[in-house]
Amino acid sequence: MHGFADDADCVDPFCPCGGGPAAPRGHLFTPRTPAGTRLRWLLNDEDYAKISRGRRWKATVTNLVDGKQYAVEGAACPAPLCFCDAVVVKENP
Repeated sequence: MHGFADDADCVDPFCPCGGGPAAPRGHLFTPRTPAGTRLRWLLNDEDYAKISRGRRWKATVTNLVDGKQYAVEGAACPAPLCFCDAVVVKENP
């Protein structure tokens, strides 16, 4: 697991213990990098509402895990005419 004597000390939201009270909470978002690597982010309610499944979209979101902002956009999945995936366009300074 994580090596903490108490799960309350864990700050990893993706830990099997669920993370302690200091771990960020939010909506799981799993965009791809341009190279195809799948990422695991957490988004707040406002940013999660910007994401559309099944149609073209673009948004700037903040990953609650690292606090950085990213430009992301909808991406095609293997199904014809479906844009349920997402790709990171760039990290915003």
